[in-house]
Amino acid sequence: MFRYLKMYFLIVVIAFSSIVSAHPHIFVDGYYKIIVNDASVEELEAFWLVDELTSTSIIMGYDLDLDGQITGTEKEELIVAFDSFKEQGYFLKIEKNGQRILPYYVLIADLEVRNEQLWLRLEITLPDRINLQSSTLSLAFGDDTMYTAVTPDLAGLIQLSGKDAERCTPAIRLTEEITIDSWGDLRCY
Repeated sequence: MFRYLKMYFLIVVIAFSSIVSAHPHIFVDGYYKIIVNDASVEELEAFWLVDELTSTSIIMGYDLDLDGQITGTEKEELIVAFDSFKEQGYFLKIEKNGQRILPYYVLIADLEVRNEQLWLRLEITLPDRINLQSSTLSLAFGDDTMYTAVTPDLAGLIQLSGKDAERCTPAIRLTEEITIDSWGDLRCY
């Protein structure tokens, strides 16, 4: 019974967003984190912080023990529900030298409640290693259906760490694409 109730809440949130197609109904702050140790990248992470209203609705449907957290089976079932965003490519936009590339693999690696909002960590494996000295890696988020708006986190769209991070420069590029807030272009020198 509870499983059906939980799925109902997630479906209501997603279905509600499809009632009106003029603007988004789910808002997410997102960013990419890249560890740069040799001026190339094959794996990276994306982080989402889901808006308070959507988070509250989803937490109400999945938090069976009413402790304000998503743990154990609750977490497993919610990760499976969020896997429905796989059809939209998890809103990831990735380009190499201006050419769209699709990730080889995306995994929802973690999900938790932080300050009453859902927080997700996605692990992304690219199809090939990208040399950031000879190529530009461009990253953005965008939902072509316009039901979900993923905008860059206040700390920035691309966050770098690793021994070669100082040699790399992410540059923000505004776009005229209606479903994308901005692109982050990354090169290393």
